[in-house]
Amino acid sequence: MRTILKITVLGLIAIVAQAQEEETHHHHHHHHHDIDVQKMDGEDESTHTPSNVQGGCTLGNVIWNGAGNCQTSYIEGLSRQIADEMGALGVRFASLQGHGGIDWSGCSGFMNADALSSLDRLTSQHGQIRLSSAWRSAAAQYLLYCFKVYGRCGQTLPVAKPGTSNHEGGVAIDVPNHGYWQPILTSNGWRYPLPSADPVHFEFGSGASEYARKNLLAFQRLWNRHNPGRRIAEDGIYGHDTAGALFDSPCNGW
Repeated sequence: MRTILKITVLGLIAIVAQAQEEETHHHHHHHHHDIDVQKMDGEDESTHTPSNVQGGCTLGNVIWNGAGNCQTSYIEGLSRQIADEMGALGVRFASLQGHGGIDWSGCSGFMNADALSSLDRLTSQHGQIRLSSAWRSAAAQYLLYCFKVYGRCGQTLPVAKPGTSNHEGGVAIDVPNHGYWQPILTSNGWRYPLPSADPVHFEFGSGASEYARKNLLAFQRLWNRHNPGRRIAEDGIYGHDTAGALFDSPCNGW
């Protein structure tokens, strides 16, 4: 029965993915941007933890049993491995630990190193900045995408497929106090791409889309290294096989 349910889930995700891709292309053309959904339910990301995260937790378990509050913080182990793999692909990442000028509670613990250096410099001059969202691993984006497919977040805003969200690139941040920070950030290399639709969203430099593709590529490489008998394409594209691999990936990594 579980095998049948899993096949049904993956099939539904694939169908919705195709429909959403067409809708995204119609409304946003080639700009793969999604509005932050991690805070849409008004709760901090660390407030709740699903009851099934011990032992053999997989992303599929989370989708079935623990996804009701749109949380991604409990897959930190897998996200950390993806960040390391992105480093092997030439994307320089750095930990947010120890950077007192940045309040990143509820966000993942990594960011593009150049973007982080910029924030360190600016916060030393202008005070602490609070982030409601920053880098997301391909695994975190997958969960958010599936939460959207099943309507688990209680919202209708777009969520991009894994490998296409600018938040996956490590250079995008969401800043609740955007009114204060907008002139500071935009005069120091940060772009403000969609202020009418997402006024909290900023991106450092360019290349977010290519970095996002490498995020998914990093996962594909990581999966193949640990699952040689079930290899998937290493192309940075979200397809049926990659969706199945994400579904079966361990929350804490390998």
